Amino acid sequence: MKNKKKIIVSIVMLFLLVIITIGVTFAAFTFTKEGTVENTLETSTIVLTYTEGKTGIMLNEAYPISDEKGKVLVGENNVFDFTVQATLGKSNVITYEVSAVKLPISDVTPLEDNEVKLYLERAVDPDTTYQQVMAPSNFLAM
Repeated sequence: MKNKKKIIVSIVMLFLLVIITIGVTFAAFTFTKEGTVENTLETSTIVLTYTEGKTGIMLNEAYPISDEKGKVLVGENNVFDFTVQATLGKSNVITYEVSAVKLPISDVTPLEDNEVKLYLERAVDPDTTYQQVMAPSNFLAM
């Protein structure tokens, strides 16, 4: 009788093990879940380029001119030409600030703040079209 009981318990245990194995396997192969979050890996670059190869502008023998004449000046020592290029993901937006600082030069008479104006344009088509970003305005030292 003891052997018969052991055999029945063994058969029941084996049967439960088979049922559990089949159930877990079935659940593993039939369970699917659609993701709700899009995982994306993006890298970005920002490049700042100074056209003249310098990080500043030097005004030699400058004389007062109107804003209209100043806005159409070209060439070295007349304008400070630079570009900011960014390669970003489709939903990334960055802001940046352009600042100007007057640096004293020991052997040169400095211009007063009200004698310096700043003007900023954005290139729509770098070879032909520019759009005003900041109107000519007096330099304000901070």
